[in-house]
Amino acid sequence: MNLKSLLTGHVKTVLKRHGINVEAAEKHRKNEFIELLNDDLRTGKFKVFEGSTFEHDSNLITWDYSNPEKPVISDIFHSDIFDSTLYGWKFCKHYIKNVAKPRIPDPNSDEYMEYRVEKLEREVAKQLRGQEDIVNDGDFDIIYGKDDW
Repeated sequence: MNLKSLLTGHVKTVLKRHGINVEAAEKHRKNEFIELLNDDLRTGKFKVFEGSTFEHDSNLITWDYSNPEKPVISDIFHSDIFDSTLYGWKFCKHYIKNVAKPRIPDPNSDEYMEYRVEKLEREVAKQLRGQEDIVNDGDFDIIYGKDDW
């Protein structure tokens, strides 16, 4: 019996006995997903609470470069919270999200004036919270056209 069929049996047992749908972890691409998670941590797309178990354990995990062609996570320290976070993060699928651009109404319509008021209110609120220092001048171009000089 191979490992995959054994895990499939455990998954079915948990579903049958407890009604919990679980999925066996995909481990053969784990290093790739670790690199993607690291990128999200660096860019701020994924945030960790300061002092959390995940933060603590992440600082203890090291890479084993004994085979430079294929580095792996070292066996010196194992973290269940790191693995569970990694597999949970992987299923969030935030990296495939397509964000639709908002539709800008016709500048000669009442709807456009409502759109502008709401947008300016949001910009002022951001400035008051200190999130944005300067006003976006791009709206000037929408109303009056772009200067070519």
